[in-house]
Amino acid sequence: MVAGSIPVETIRPRRWQQQPGDRLILVPDASEWVRRIDEFERTLGEAQAEFIYNLPAFATPLYERHPEGPAGIPLEVAWHPVFWLPTKLAAPLPDESDGEWGYRVCRAFIEHGVYVAEDGTWVDVLAWLGMSLDHPADRARVQTWLAGNPDPLLDGLDWDTLNGLYPDTPETDHVAAQDAIMDYDEYEEAQWVLTTHSIVEMITSELEDIDEQAAAEKAPEVFDKVAPLVISTLAEAPEAIDGYGPIWDSIEPISAALREPGADTVELLGDLTSQVVALHDTYLSSLTRVLADEDAEHARSESGTALETIPDGP
Repeated sequence: MVAGSIPVETIRPRRWQQQPGDRLILVPDASEWVRRIDEFERTLGEAQAEFIYNLPAFATPLYERHPEGPAGIPLEVAWHPVFWLPTKLAAPLPDESDGEWGYRVCRAFIEHGVYVAEDGTWVDVLAWLGMSLDHPADRARVQTWLAGNPDPLLDGLDWDTLNGLYPDTPETDHVAAQDAIMDYDEYEEAQWVLTTHSIVEMITSELEDIDEQAAAEKAPEVFDKVAPLVISTLAEAPEAIDGYGPIWDSIEPISAALREPGADTVELLGDLTSQVVALHDTYLSSLTRVLADEDAEHARSESGTALETIPDGP
């Protein structure tokens, strides 16, 4: 069988991390995003950390491909398309931000049917190349190649198109790069809205239906749950309230103040919450515009999530 000769739609899809209906661009649940990042990093191991890109607007971590291919990747996830990016997507272009690159990569996954949001599934790239991890001989072959040994098929891949999975369309690729530069900033702002909504929901659910004393006792615990999310997902967010500085800059002083004897813990947690809400409200129009740019049916086909399920605000 010629590698890459199998129609994409006939390949048994695989699922890792994503679930049916998960959109690839724009992530509604900050805590689930952090959980997936942790799982991805643990699976790959510390030696691969420098190649991993964790970008909050995208539902999957991304991976900058080594020049020689996905060397050192654990066998059980070696089928995943994120490790087999074609040359045009393999790494950020000169003067391209990480987010703009990630936008191009995820758009390519969607447009070429590599990720199907309706099912939350991915194309098995090894199956596309005519192999299967279910077959012992293929497992041994792939494992040997991942360890750095030669293989006539895998050493001869057409990395420009990964054997046709990403057709070579220079004009379209140029437009995609330009679109990423133009569009990503607004998608990043839209993601801040979804992230802040998720964080406020977490704070609210932790403190609802308890009395003032219980809330005061629980506020430091809630802060400790929320703080890592703020640091991980809002590191690029600007100042939300004049004079406060970026939100993540408030984490350390609020954390210290919460531990002071007699601290008003609910008020201190409220200081962080106020900044989160202000950021949400500032960029809500960006989320509205991003969703308005796509008609409802197109958005459902790409993201697997009907527009009406996107939250309006905290």
